[in-house]
Amino acid sequence: MKGAVTKQELINFYTDIMNKYKQKSARTPQDEEEAVMFAHEAAVDQTIEEMARGVVENLKKMEESE
Repeated sequence: MKGAVTKQELINFYTDIMNKYKQKSARTPQDEEEAVMFAHEAAVDQTIEEMARGVVENLKKMEESE
């Protein structure tokens, strides 16, 4: 069984998530249906990215206060 996950590993994990969603949002839709789908995905992606950013910020604050 693997030991506890370090704060840095969590920061890296959530930073990777944020970067993946930024790359994904650079796509260009080919038609109206795809544009609607991309808009929906972008809203979900933005929520996930904001959550990941919040986790990273909190972990960094915890690290600084130690």
